Amino acid sequence: MRKTLIGVFSLLTCCFANAESILTVEYLDGKEAQEQLAALSKIVFDKSGNMTFSYNSGDTKDFGNVSGIQKIVFSEGVFTNVETQSSGTTIQVYPNPSAETITIVGMNEGEIVKIFNQQGVLTLTSTASEINVNQLANGQYFVVIGNTVVKLIKK
Repeated sequence: MRKTLIGVFSLLTCCFANAESILTVEYLDGKEAQEQLAALSKIVFDKSGNMTFSYNSGDTKDFGNVSGIQKIVFSEGVFTNVETQSSGTTIQVYPNPSAETITIVGMNEGEIVKIFNQQGVLTLTSTASEINVNQLANGQYFVVIGNTVVKLIKK
C-alpha cells in the first residue's frame, strides 16, 4: 500500500480550490507540519518522490521525500484538477461539488473511470466522460482514472 501511495503521489501535481481547510503532514518520526490550504496554490510531488508546497505569495517550501511521511490528511480541501507531470495531461472533473452529473475532461477514449467512497469501496465504474452521480450518497469520493486521483464532493 505504501509503495502504491508513493508511486501515485510521485506523479501528481495537485491544484486546490475552495480550500478553507488544513493540510496535515505526519512524519514517520512522529513530527507534524500543518498548512492552511487557502495559502497554497499547489502541492507538487515530483518523479523522485519529493513534495514541495507553492504558496499564493510565490514562496515555496520543500517537505522532502514522501518516504519519510506516514500520512497526509486534508481536512476539507477539494481537488479541482490533477496534472500528470510525465505526460503533461490534465484531468478535470466538474462541477465539483456535484449533485447530478460530472463531466471529465482530459481522459483517453475507453479509459475506465472508477469512483471510490472514503472507505475505499468501489461505488461506480464507467468509461463515459459524463457520469450521473445522482445515485451516490452525499459525501466525499475519489475519482480514479489511470494514475490520476481527483477528490469529488457529492452534494
